[in-house]
Amino acid sequence: MPSGRFFIAHGFQVVQGYRTYDPIKLDGAYKAVKDEGMNRVDDRVHIDCCTTWEPPLFTLDHESAIYNHVKVMSEIGYGYTRSEVMNLASDYAFDRKEMTCT
Repeated sequence: MPSGRFFIAHGFQVVQGYRTYDPIKLDGAYKAVKDEGMNRVDDRVHIDCCTTWEPPLFTLDHESAIYNHVKVMSEIGYGYTRSEVMNLASDYAFDRKEMTCT
């Protein structure tokens, strides 16, 4: 039997009365999340929505151009760090945006 405020259950120290949820409400919430997804329950995401991310910034051709550049540079002895590749891609995206806006 628990003594005082704490007791040991399955090797873990448990606070008596901690997070005591109504089993019926807990079961209903579990079914709603499992069946419909949490965001769909709160009406934050439409039921017919199947994407939750932004479209890709680069096309496959642009991505392969960056890849080929990084690969060629590494073959001749100039390897990029991860942050340098990110800066390169950011600059490339900015330049593409400048070219399409003007």
